[in-house]
Amino acid sequence: MAASFSKGLCYLGLVFSVTATLPSYAQSAEETLSLLNQNYDSKIFSSKETASGYETILGSPKSNIKLNLACIVSNIEIESKDPVSLEKRKIHAKLYIPRKIKDSSQLKTVIIMPPTGGVTILDKTYSMRLCGDDVRAVLIEGWDHDVPTLAEENLEMHDSGAIRMVSAVRHVVEYLQPVRKNQIGILGTSVGAISSSLVMSVDSRISTGVLIVGGGGLLEIISQSTEKNLARLRKSRMAEYKLESMEEYQQLLSPYIKIDPLTLIPTAEKKKILMVIGQADVTVPTANQKKLLAAYGNIPVIYHSGDHLNTILKAFELNQTEILKFLVDSLN
Repeated sequence: MAASFSKGLCYLGLVFSVTATLPSYAQSAEETLSLLNQNYDSKIFSSKETASGYETILGSPKSNIKLNLACIVSNIEIESKDPVSLEKRKIHAKLYIPRKIKDSSQLKTVIIMPPTGGVTILDKTYSMRLCGDDVRAVLIEGWDHDVPTLAEENLEMHDSGAIRMVSAVRHVVEYLQPVRKNQIGILGTSVGAISSSLVMSVDSRISTGVLIVGGGGLLEIISQSTEKNLARLRKSRMAEYKLESMEEYQQLLSPYIKIDPLTLIPTAEKKKILMVIGQADVTVPTANQKKLLAAYGNIPVIYHSGDHLNTILKAFELNQTEILKFLVDSLN
């Protein structure tokens, strides 16, 4: 089984630049796309679906049973080429299809990208509720090498992580075989939102997205975030390189950071996007969430007064219907 997103923010968190304006070391949009497309092979070597068991989600027992009866849930395993190692790798996901639909290829489809820590009951509930609304949902659980080993925690790991993530989502889209434009959307939380922002700029088949507490300016996030894996990595690197300040740490990392969603957004095809921002977030700092919002321009946004986790929970509790309606209505 592939590792989950348990260190996802640590892995992807260094991928992006400090501001929406290009720093001197940043790639152009063309160069960034070239890097992400390098070694990408759309071919799927093999795939299989196996039946999954009863899904426990949030809500009343009656609604839980109703949705489980209405949906077919399958485990998916996709074997494709790893664009970094150039070897075969497996991608793991769950597929949610309305039981009453005979041909799911025509359905509106939403890809769910989990937060740091892996798949949560919130992700499963979003997936089941979409399925209950006759939408095909795909919950990405992970892929081989999605979490680096200690030996792989080098300065080059961040671009490698972004390249692997983008290709994994693209391979899931290849597996889904969309039959029309504006059929696929994406919903990401935390590192899943950061990932979703990058993927939407690369793959034109994903036309809409909801980004919950995602951000831009990830060099700043690394120097400020309280997320435990980022803090551990920052501490060990600063000790190894004998650094005394966050500015020195950022200078160390900046030459290795070539993939930046803020570089791609201004030149990418326009998408329908909704953001959820936490006003007191120190994990993905509020200022960095607003940098991502500024890069997108005039898009709908929901604000909550809490921190990272509180905003994720409040968005689910108070805005779940609005979020899902935005996705469904934005798809063709």
